[in-house]
Amino acid sequence: MAHQKGVEVGEVVQSGPALAFLVYPEVVLAIAPSPFWAFLFFIMLLNLGLDTQFSSVESLMTGLVDNWPEQLRPHRKKFTLGMTVFMCLLGLPMITRGGIYVFQLMDFYAASGLSLLWCVFFQTIAICWVFGAKKFYLCIEEMIGYRVSMYWYVCWCFLAPGFMLFIFIFYFVKYTPITMGDYVYPPWGEAL
Repeated sequence: MAHQKGVEVGEVVQSGPALAFLVYPEVVLAIAPSPFWAFLFFIMLLNLGLDTQFSSVESLMTGLVDNWPEQLRPHRKKFTLGMTVFMCLLGLPMITRGGIYVFQLMDFYAASGLSLLWCVFFQTIAICWVFGAKKFYLCIEEMIGYRVSMYWYVCWCFLAPGFMLFIFIFYFVKYTPITMGDYVYPPWGEAL
């Protein structure tokens, strides 16, 4: 593709939604028989999206129902339906004319990178420093039947939180505002 367009490879393939919805379909059209590969690509994207939604909704519902079992367990199906309709309504702004900008904000700040690292950092702190790394170590020994290496204990307590803290600090020191092509998001847009 880079050769056909007369540009560098880095200019053809960019991350984000353009990769899945512009570059890959263009590659699929170049492979014979293109309708067959286009069909397979569409099915793959559909399955990927559905699988992601099933696992996300199920983990959210399980957590909520387990937290309030008396109120939610008898009405789990209705509650799940209500939450999926609510999440569908929350996604509607992403299919409007400016929806790609909302999608980019959600993708950058809520679905990837730093937000996931933030969650994992506090899970590590909660398990190792609140619950206790020694108790966690003993729980794993009870589950698998033997003691794991002390390397894992050191990783849980010090190395993993240290690396994650370093990445947080590095991210904020090297912070650049989110962009989409030539458009730079205003500060109020990022604050959303």
